[in-house]
Amino acid sequence: MTKSSGSPITACPGCGVISSEDYDGNGRCWTCHSATFSQPTTNGNAVDGNEPGDSAPSVLIPFSEIVAKQVKWAWQDRIALSKLTALAGRPKVGKGLLYSDLIARVTRGSLSGDLDGPRHAIVVTTEDDPGDTLKPRLMAAGADLARVSMLHMGPRDEPVPFRIPQDSETLGRHVREANAGLVVIDPLVEFIDGRVDSHKSHPVRQAVASLNVIAREAGCAVLVIFHLNKGNSTDPLLRHEASAAFTQVVRGAMLLGHDPDDPDGETGNRRVLAVTSSNLAAI
Repeated sequence: MTKSSGSPITACPGCGVISSEDYDGNGRCWTCHSATFSQPTTNGNAVDGNEPGDSAPSVLIPFSEIVAKQVKWAWQDRIALSKLTALAGRPKVGKGLLYSDLIARVTRGSLSGDLDGPRHAIVVTTEDDPGDTLKPRLMAAGADLARVSMLHMGPRDEPVPFRIPQDSETLGRHVREANAGLVVIDPLVEFIDGRVDSHKSHPVRQAVASLNVIAREAGCAVLVIFHLNKGNSTDPLLRHEASAAFTQVVRGAMLLGHDPDDPDGETGNRRVLAVTSSNLAAI
């Protein structure tokens, strides 16, 4: 399975998303290409349901045959394993400090949840300098630095941007090789490919589906960071930047803000972390 380069920008025949990526010689994007390999097989060969005019085989599976499973957690009742979780907050409120502490606990095996001992963590970010900001934060939090890695695309002296969904397969490979328990993407919207309209639901869902594949196949938690928009809604899920589809595809969401009871007001150091959405645990 290879990804061809130098392809013209065309619409994927499977979903219509505009892309220059051709993952199988038929012009399909990463998401539709991956879907091919999840189709039922006949004599060991994948059935391709994305060709024009083709219809994939289907079957009804009674729930009596589906095995019930418990949800497993990286951070009990807040960040689930094999799922996407969002963390939102205003700029400079301390989102980076919070996830640095979570990373440190993952690498030490001390985060309250179902991780089986110390695990690796991977950070995808351009928000802060790794040398003068990220590493000192992790050191202050007591992280095992040998278990924390920053994703770097391209040669060390010639980095290239990480893009979703095009580079999700590369991220997934690193997650599996490192047996990572936590992946942090800060902020998610920055890494969505520019040809994906981040204000429309369908393209967003198609792009973010690639991160769901990583979380599900590797059994890791994926924490995606959002800034707040300038709206006035009192619904925290409507304050996430870009399309509302981002909050619809995550299985849980948290909001970090200043403590309204802090006597020093917004200049104080007290914060409140609220669970604003959860499909998997009681709020």
